[in-house]
Amino acid sequence: SFLFYVGKLGDEAVQRELIAENEAHGDMVLMPFEERYDKLSEKIKQVLSHVQEDFDFKYFMKLDDDSYVRPSELHTLIVAQPTEALYFGQRTLRGRPHRGSGHKWHLSAKVYFPEELPPYIEGFAYTLSADMVNYICRNRDMLKPLSGLDDISVALWLLALQVHPKHTNKFGHFPSMATPDAKCNDDAIILGHVEAPGLMRDLHAKVSAGNTFCPERPASNVLLTGSINLGPPSGSHPVPVLEGQTAEEVAEVFAAKHGLDAGQKAQVVNLVSQWIKQKMEERRLNQ
Repeated sequence: SFLFYVGKLGDEAVQRELIAENEAHGDMVLMPFEERYDKLSEKIKQVLSHVQEDFDFKYFMKLDDDSYVRPSELHTLIVAQPTEALYFGQRTLRGRPHRGSGHKWHLSAKVYFPEELPPYIEGFAYTLSADMVNYICRNRDMLKPLSGLDDISVALWLLALQVHPKHTNKFGHFPSMATPDAKCNDDAIILGHVEAPGLMRDLHAKVSAGNTFCPERPASNVLLTGSINLGPPSGSHPVPVLEGQTAEEVAEVFAAKHGLDAGQKAQVVNLVSQWIKQKMEERRLNQ
């Protein structure tokens, strides 16, 4: 079963539209909680409790609504996995908490003091075996949520059982100007962050016609690739700059990804500006 779990929205007109759509299609579960990003970890607890009570299942998968999925291939992949102690998806290693107070994924040292995150499955698509769902539901009142970071919350909750994430390269991201370093795999079964509804339909039409999954990105689209060292434990990170991108746009993406504060972001802007200026000068001299 594929279901959309939706909380209460502040807009009554939109809420009425959701109710009407659900009456027509029956693919939503309208939940009593408030739909807010910073309540996402609490939401996943309530969703798991609903699933536990209403379904007989071996696996549960949480998907973001901007993920493109190949259902039959996904079923084949999942049923080949263990039915116990499973925590499965695209794994991230050696991530760093975002300390900037205005960041969407802000995680203060008071709430989480280590400077490195545990290995976790990225939140756009993760799978849990039924026993892991049961564990979270049984202990939901004791398991502390990390606001909107449901993926890291789940990793920490399961770490108590020494259940570690199992990686697959069959889940990936849709590359865009906002995420120029995103990895896209033509063999992917799930492609996350396909944010525009029209883009989702175009992608489905493209795949249905037998074309490649990922958008073509010619090498000429990349102006240069620099590197920024954030120091231990994170180390150096490649920084691609696309044709037409400004230093501010590049710095915005990099700062958001790595949780940099305003001062650090300004340093990235200055550094990337120097790279772009040098590259433009090289082009001018080579003409």
